[in-house]
Amino acid sequence: MRNKVQFSKTWFLAVAACFMIAATAMAQPTDRVDAKQLWQLIDYVAVDYSGAVADGTIVSASEYAEMLDFTESAQKQVAQLPAHPARNDVAQAITTLHAAVVRKATAKEVARLAHRANTLLMILTS
Repeated sequence: MRNKVQFSKTWFLAVAACFMIAATAMAQPTDRVDAKQLWQLIDYVAVDYSGAVADGTIVSASEYAEMLDFTESAQKQVAQLPAHPARNDVAQAITTLHAAVVRKATAKEVARLAHRANTLLMILTS
């Protein structure tokens, strides 16, 4: 009977340890995933901004609101990336991108600024 109890305790502890290890691994997203999501968000702005603004005029209010939301979100996300000498440069590039969206810059300028931010972001993740 004692061996059976000991086996049950050992088995329970082993299973519990496996669950804790798995939960810890799943709960810790990698920095690359965060940077990748940020890169995709900025790239989306570069590609779809032309559907929101043309010649300094909003052509789709919902698309424009989305561009504002995405660039604001990008500003928040860059602050959550790990410390790196390039992080401030990325943050500044995203701030400049957001300002361009706010002032309804040309699609060409927004795309250029978005690509600049993403180039700097790649430096941060390398």
